[in-house]
Amino acid sequence: MRYLSIGSVGTLLATFLLTAPPTKAFTLTLDPRLCANPSDCMNNDYRGSTAELDFNFSDTLEGVKLEMAIANRTARDLGSALVGVGFDLPDFVKSFKYDRGTSTYGQVYRNAALPPFSWTFDLGVRSRNMQPSGNPEDNTFAGGNPIAGLLPGQTTKISWFVNAGDLNARALEDYMYRAYLNQNLRAAGRFEQVGSQGQGKDRVLGVIKFVQPPQEVPEPGGWLGLTAISAAIALYGGRGGRKKAKLVRCSQR
Repeated sequence: MRYLSIGSVGTLLATFLLTAPPTKAFTLTLDPRLCANPSDCMNNDYRGSTAELDFNFSDTLEGVKLEMAIANRTARDLGSALVGVGFDLPDFVKSFKYDRGTSTYGQVYRNAALPPFSWTFDLGVRSRNMQPSGNPEDNTFAGGNPIAGLLPGQTTKISWFVNAGDLNARALEDYMYRAYLNQNLRAAGRFEQVGSQGQGKDRVLGVIKFVQPPQEVPEPGGWLGLTAISAAIALYGGRGGRKKAKLVRCSQR
């Protein structure tokens, strides 16, 4: 019987790692209890809405694809609708193309204001108004009467193809992770119909829940490859010796 040498297994492992680039990811949690000063991360009459924004980055022919998985984590007995998300991009992002996917977030705003926060977000996406309105204020990120948001327990995905200059997905993710961690970039959620009678509203900033380097997640199918390689090492390793923005242009799909 012919056995694999340690060198062969090492070559196999190196080949796998080179041909299966990892997906990069980090998560922002919209929950004022995680803020150093909770009152800075919510509106005065905050009722308890929470959410998660999961950022994933990958390289494509159209540029870096930034995919955001959005989940409303509000308690079901409270009730709320996450109707919009505002967030920042690095200044060096030259342009982007938005894809709302199957989400209801069809409205896109730049320099999106969301009181009570005193600054604007580079981008804001939200659901459309319940009814057309001639009031200019209704056509802002914070205005209108959007109702088609994510309910507690629901999730959706939206994405952008961004031109980040010379940065690839790995470099852009690392930059944005550190910027959100240091609050040089910020994100927030707009919740409506909060409470048992749907009479309230919540505005919540997002923070990185755990201070740790972002994780690399092998692509689907990668786990099988790693498992096979690990099995080979375990089986053969002991035979024969023990010889780590400024945004310029916006277009919507």
